[in-house]
Amino acid sequence: MLRDVGYTSAAFGKWDLAGHTQTDFEPELLPTGQGFNYFFGTPTSNDAFVNILRNEAVIEKQADLSMLTRWYTEEVIAFMKSNKDKPFFAYLAHTMPHVKLAVSEQFRGRSKRGLYGDVIEEIDWSVGQILETIKDLGLDEYTYVIFTSDNGPWHVWGEFGGSAGPLRGAKASAWEGGFRVPCIMRAQVGYLPV
Repeated sequence: MLRDVGYTSAAFGKWDLAGHTQTDFEPELLPTGQGFNYFFGTPTSNDAFVNILRNEAVIEKQADLSMLTRWYTEEVIAFMKSNKDKPFFAYLAHTMPHVKLAVSEQFRGRSKRGLYGDVIEEIDWSVGQILETIKDLGLDEYTYVIFTSDNGPWHVWGEFGGSAGPLRGAKASAWEGGFRVPCIMRAQVGYLPV
C-alpha cells in the first residue's frame, strides 16, 4: 500500500514469517516478497543461531548474535539517510530480547539486571540513535515513530525471559502478562515541504 503512494519501505531485523528455519525459508514470504523494497535481517528467531540476509541472499551464516542490535541500527540509519528526500517507511524488529540473549561488548555488564538488562540498554541506545538521526536529517516534524512489542515475557527462561511486573501470565498465555505490552507513539503535526 505504501509503495503505491510513493513510499520506499524496508524491514530490518527478525522476520519470523518465512518458515521457521534459518536455512529453509520461503523467499516469497520474506519482506521483499511481501511488498517491502529492502530487507536486512534474519528470516526467523534466534533460538540457536541466525543467518543474516540482505533481501533474499544470505550474506552471513551463523552471525555473531552480540552484534545484531548494532547492525540493525546501522542499517536503519543508512536507509533513512539515503531516503531522506522522499517518503519512507522503516520497520525494525529487534531480535533481542528474544532468547538466546546476546549483547555487544559496549553494553556487556552495564545493567544491574544482568544480561537481560544489558540487552534492554542496548535496544534503548538503538532507539536513541534512530531518533537522533531523524532529528539530524530535519525529519522530526514529519516522522511517526511507533514502539511496541509482540508479546509479554517468556517465563520458561527465568531471568533471561523478561518480566511483566505485577501482571499475571507471560508469553503464550491468555493472561494480561502475555499480551499487554508497551505501545508508545511519537508524532508531531507537520507537513512535508512541496
